[in-house]
This record gives sequence, structure tokens and C-alpha cells, in this order.
Amino acid sequence: MAPNQAILDASVSIDALVQLLLNRRRNEDTKLPRVISVAYQKPTNNNLEFIWIIGSPILKQLKSLTIFVSDIKRYLGAVDRLRRLRHVDFSLGELLDYNPRDIDNSPTSMDIMATNKARKEEAMQDMIRFVKEHRQHFKSQLKTARCLDSFTWPGAVQTCSDAVHMEMFQYLPALSLPTTINFTNLMQFIAQLSTTNLEYVQHIDTTRDNELAYWQLCDNRHFLQRCRAPMHLTMRTLGQSTFSWAVQEKKDLEIIDSGNSSNNNNNSIRDLSALLDEQENRQLFLRHGLVPLRALNIIESVTNHFTDEIGNAAIAFSQTLTTLQIWIEHSALVASTHSTPTRAINVGRGWVDLFSLTDLNLASGDARIVIDQELLTRCPNLVNCVIQDVTLDYHLQDVVPCQPATHLSHLKMSNLIGWSALCFHPDTLYSTPSLTKLSLQTKFGQLGICFDAPEDNNGND
Repeated sequence: MAPNQAILDASVSIDALVQLLLNRRRNEDTKLPRVISVAYQKPTNNNLEFIWIIGSPILKQLKSLTIFVSDIKRYLGAVDRLRRLRHVDFSLGELLDYNPRDIDNSPTSMDIMATNKARKEEAMQDMIRFVKEHRQHFKSQLKTARCLDSFTWPGAVQTCSDAVHMEMFQYLPALSLPTTINFTNLMQFIAQLSTTNLEYVQHIDTTRDNELAYWQLCDNRHFLQRCRAPMHLTMRTLGQSTFSWAVQEKKDLEIIDSGNSSNNNNNSIRDLSALLDEQENRQLFLRHGLVPLRALNIIESVTNHFTDEIGNAAIAFSQTLTTLQIWIEHSALVASTHSTPTRAINVGRGWVDLFSLTDLNLASGDARIVIDQELLTRCPNLVNCVIQDVTLDYHLQDVVPCQPATHLSHLKMSNLIGWSALCFHPDTLYSTPSLTKLSLQTKFGQLGICFDAPEDNNGND
């Protein structure tokens, strides 16, 4: 089975693979495929043996490899031959985790569960050991490693824990100049967060449902400052001051630009430049400019409520932001009682003009969204505006109408539900010639929709 005789890629069944091997033994001129994909779901000893027969002679040439964890020990003994390996997938092709509903409390079942648990723990450690030993032999040759979930057994998905993934990724090199951070590489990125070059990242989505990853990001949330080219950011709230660095960069650049334009090289400008040169992260905007974020989607975490993220983002990225989406999930209390929430989120206070913003979507199932009176006037180029919360009851004297926006010529759709509908000023409609859809409403529990807007500013209805 000399590798240089391979000429084609092939996908073959087990029977065809057996026939291929038999022909090869009878006729030395039989040409073998270079890549063989064997299609089956539940590996048997024969299956695994066939794969080993085919793969063993060419281990030194393999760049990608899938290993069933039930057969990992023989590959552990051959790690030193996998010198060109760049990617490895570990497949959970054995039933080790059971659906709790299918397990009784009999001694036999408990023994099986204990045995399987020990076998899985051993397999997970072997998987980590494989990656670790490959690094010891070939340094950073192996770039990626994954443990694939198996859905072969209905109701009993075989999975690998995030903790095991994180430990395995510790032995992989940092991602090489990534342009995207999302669920496919988030864990590997976090494992090497401090050493990953993030200058070229354009798309970030850290919303993967992973508690371990989330708290790592919370503790290192200023990694966002090292991302100098992001255009789209989707994230959960990470804590206060997540975007404070971006606000400061904008202020610092305005000071420098102001000094340059007036040729005023006074001591304060020189002192600021010197300070920036001494701080590595603060140098980034001098080399790359401000972060050109275009789309921001923030989902409130149940453990980290919104603080200053919305306002700081609106100020810091005001020149480039085209889409701003905020989502606050339903709380158990509001969902069960259908009552108006007592918590309020203020949006728009202290904002600067956002001339690039075309899509604004603020949705809350838990908190009241209190919009600033000048919010719509700050966003003259809006095309779509959705602001909704679960305000069900209110005191009319608390409703303060927003200032009528006079420049909303591009607005096509406005969907205001809850507090934003109560505060909407009808004179705004004079400036919306393109408007095709308008919805003003409050929800009354699950019984329907009602709306009672104030007629003047004196609290009379």
C-alpha cells in the first residue's frame, strides 16, 4: 500500500474496502485511493481494524485525522509518526452516556453507569494526552482539535464537556490571525486569549451557551479593545466598562486632532501623546484608527444586567454604527404575573448624533425601556425602529412625550410597544413621508392589546 500509488479520493463501504484490500494482495498493480471515507455510524472492531490497516502505512503523510475515542490508544502509540497532522477530530462512537429516563435504580444499571463513567473519563484524558504529546513531538504543527458530539442513539447524545475541550485547547497554538470568532473557535480562542492576534477580526459572536466560556470573557472583557477591525459584534453583557476604552479612545483622538488642526502643540497634547505611547493598548487606535463597528447586538445576561454598555457603545461607535439591537429576556416573575416590571433601562441619555444608524431594535421582556426625549432626533436616518417592553399599566402623569423628530425621511417601519408607545409624539409623523408601517400599542396580559395615549403634557386624558 505504497502512498505514491494513490491517485483518487474515494468513499467506500466496508464490503468494498475488504474487496479492495483483497485485490491489492492479489495484484500489486492495484491502485489505492489517497483518501478513504468509510461510511458507518457505530464502529465495530472490524471497522476500526480496517481503518487502521489503511491508515497505518501513511500516518506520516496525514494532515487530517478522525479518531474514534474507543480506538484512541493505538493512535496514542503512533503520535510520533503524525508529523504533518494539522487537524484531528475525536468521534464519540460508543454509547457511554445514557438518557436518565432510560435508567432504573437496579444494582446492575448502577454498575453499568459507573463503569461507563470511568471509561469515558479515561477516554477524555487519552484525548487530551494525544494533543499534549503531539505538541511535545511537533510543537505547533497541530492547529485544531475537536471532540464531535454523536447523535447516533436517539435520546442519548454523546458529548464532550467544555472543561475537557478547554484543557485540550491549552496544548494547541493560538488561532492564526482569525477574522471570525464564533461558536466554532470560541473555546480555542479563550484558551489562548492573551496571545491571539485580534487585529483582523471582523465578526464576533460570543453568545454560545457555555458558562465556562462566559465567565472567562467577563474576566477578560477588554479583549475587545484588541479587535481593531470588527464590523459585527454579537455578545452577552460582560459587565460594567465593557466599552469604556472605546469612549476614551474617541476622546483622546479628538484631543489630538484638535491640537493638530490648530497647530497648537502645547504641553497637554504632548503629555497625552507621551502617555499613549507608554501604554500598549492605548497605542492601538493611533496605529489603526477607531474601531469601525457597524452592527452591535447585545443580549442581557441573567447574571450581568445592563449598566453602561448601551450608552458607551452609542457614543464610541457613533460614526459607523448602522445597526443596534438590545435584547432583555423575560424574567420568571414578569412572565408569571403579567405585571409591569419595576426595573428600568434608560436609553438615549447623553447620546451624540448617530447619522449612520438605520436599524434600531430595543426589546425587553423584563425591564421597562425608558427612551430619552431626544432619542429619535439623534437618529435622523433610521429606516426601521422597534422599541418594545412589557409595560402593562402606568400612571399618566409619569408619561413624558418625546420631542417630535423633524428629520426621519427614511423611516419605513416603526413598531413601538409599551412605554415607547406611550411616549411617542404624534407630530413626529409629519417628518416620516416614507413610513409604511406604524404600530403603537401596549400589551394587557395575554388578553389582548390596548393603548391609551396622553393628549397633552398636563396629565389630562
